[in-house]
Amino acid sequence: MKLTLINPPWYNNLPVPVDSTYLGLGYLASYIRSKGHDVDVIDALFEGRDNIQPVKFKYQKAYRVGLPYETVIEKIPKNTDVIGISAPFSNHATIIKELSSMIKKRYPDRPIIIGGAYPSTSPEDLLRLEVDYAIRGEGEIPLEKFLSGENPSRIKGFCFKESGRLINNGMAEIMDNLDCLPFPDREAFRFNRLLDATNRARLRQGTEIIEFTLRDVPIITSRGCPYDCSFCSVHFVHGHKWRQRSAKNVIDEITDLIEKFKINEVAFIDDHLTANRDRMVELLDRMIKLELGITWTTPNGVRVDHLDEEILVKMKKAGCRSLVLGVQHGDPKMLERMGTRLDLSKVERIVKIGSRLGLEMAAFFIIGHPGEDRKSFMKVIEYGRKLGKYGLKDFRINIARAYPKTALFNYCIENDLFVIKDTENLLIFPEDNTEANIRTRDFTPAELIWRRNYAKRKLMAVENSFYWNMVYFTERLKIKPLIKMLFPKRIFKKTKKVFFNILKKASGQI
Repeated sequence: MKLTLINPPWYNNLPVPVDSTYLGLGYLASYIRSKGHDVDVIDALFEGRDNIQPVKFKYQKAYRVGLPYETVIEKIPKNTDVIGISAPFSNHATIIKELSSMIKKRYPDRPIIIGGAYPSTSPEDLLRLEVDYAIRGEGEIPLEKFLSGENPSRIKGFCFKESGRLINNGMAEIMDNLDCLPFPDREAFRFNRLLDATNRARLRQGTEIIEFTLRDVPIITSRGCPYDCSFCSVHFVHGHKWRQRSAKNVIDEITDLIEKFKINEVAFIDDHLTANRDRMVELLDRMIKLELGITWTTPNGVRVDHLDEEILVKMKKAGCRSLVLGVQHGDPKMLERMGTRLDLSKVERIVKIGSRLGLEMAAFFIIGHPGEDRKSFMKVIEYGRKLGKYGLKDFRINIARAYPKTALFNYCIENDLFVIKDTENLLIFPEDNTEANIRTRDFTPAELIWRRNYAKRKLMAVENSFYWNMVYFTERLKIKPLIKMLFPKRIFKKTKKVFFNILKKASGQI
């Protein structure tokens, strides 16, 4: 059969392009093609990255980035048999509703299937969409069975409408042997063009923002996670069973990426990269031995309690540019509420070792989870500053977000904690004030925004408290632009750098 896969437009809170990893659709395209089916790809997000239109929602203004719906429909091949639309986030709900409705008017007899985190967490939304099927969980096996003619009522993972009610076949069958999956089809998404368009990265060093060329590609080496963090929604797609690709298979993909796309960095975006210590050691040993000439990062974070000195040493040798640690909080009682099962003393040991080795590290923290009062919040600051004394400089502070059907979401529903309850009309963006949609007796949304900004300022100031507090207050008092006007740009940059180093030396940090 002939399948058309659509990466639809996305929403953004700023009028700038959005870039996708394409891993889900890439795996689907390569796997379905390997089973003998024809696959076409429409990348409405990248092809329309300069088409940015304002959209007014009930509670906020957003921007839709990507090709107009009419253009997407024109690109669908007339002889396609099945149309698949990716919905990787709940934020896609309105786009999926609008786009699928227009496609169904043009192609009323073509089955439309949606997959991704949105239908996996909210399959009941199928009842109000012009969509024929939704897939819950990993899409490769159920989609291939459908294309091969199997009755949808017998396919695990398929949801569909029948006489006005939802038929839900549960979670999709998962693939245990991930090595049997072909590498994701990145060429179908014109990946070289994407890398050419997005190959600039920025890094703060002291007072300077350093720009450099970066052709980085995300890869995933495992699926699933056995943990039950209250805020995490990964289980709705990949389940609790952790499955791995072999170290050799991962290295083969990296070398293939270097050859095809001339990449110089990979981002491991696994939900639990280090679950199998022996595999992690083998992967790092192979990277060291082959001298691949690339760097790598872990932007999604890693479990700190699965790290030790031997692994950190190998990470450094293997080219780790940024190791992000999933710390989440500085109060053990809050970690217990979150269900992370993390020992903070282990985090301190790992940060000390990593700093001694010269590893660049960052840490995720979540503030505003129900149960956090002001005293508990201050423990985030205290603990973060302690890690700062051990060498950690990069703190990534997020307000707790209740993704649909997670334990946190259910708790907020049961206890009536959502400020805006019709979350369909609220797009929640990272680093935006829309993150704060929970109210408890311990905090309001305004309090959460203050906590986030306060934590960022205080923890950034770990590196040079005098300097960054001074910057904060000059910005708050709105005198920073005046100061910049008094100096030529080149002198202003040099003055900042000199002043930064003087204050750092005065505080005993160098």
